[in-house]
Amino acid sequence: MSAYYYLVSSLPMLRFDDRAPFASDTFLQLCKQHASHADFMLIEKTHYRSTGNEIFRHPLLEAWHRFWHATNLLLTQERSRKLGVESERYKVGSMAAQADSTDVVRAVMSAEHPLQAETMLLESCWKKLDWMGANHLFDIEFLLVYRMKLQVLERKDLFTPLEGNAEFKRLFSNLQTTIKSL
Repeated sequence: MSAYYYLVSSLPMLRFDDRAPFASDTFLQLCKQHASHADFMLIEKTHYRSTGNEIFRHPLLEAWHRFWHATNLLLTQERSRKLGVESERYKVGSMAAQADSTDVVRAVMSAEHPLQAETMLLESCWKKLDWMGANHLFDIEFLLVYRMKLQVLERKDLFTPLEGNAEFKRLFSNLQTTIKSL
């Protein structure tokens, strides 16, 4: 089991309310310099939005994937139910929903608008990662959680309400023009 004292102590603290201190590529470069080859390969493949196509050979990543997969299945089921779309594709089936996934979905579905829902989803992911990373310092688990938290911050940093509103108004205006021309 490798200990990454220098690498971890050189990393800035991540907080959900802050912007990402640097890009994931910068973090990967640091890891490539300081982590073992096997650990680096694991860190490099890690993504908080795991698709399930990855092969996880690490307990923390397997636990994260179960949470993320259950959350997405429940979100899909709830969204399809609200839209009145009944299909076997959207049913959770025999998956044992994790309690924390159920709580996340309940909160996200109560959001007033999509930006709030997405922010709530990201914050829920952050809290789950905090919980999973508790008691891990200077080890591979810390680096895996750090990578996913950095990705969450990068995603959150993409949300710019002023630009989003301007784009919405532009698209809505184009739609109105198209409708009027029919």
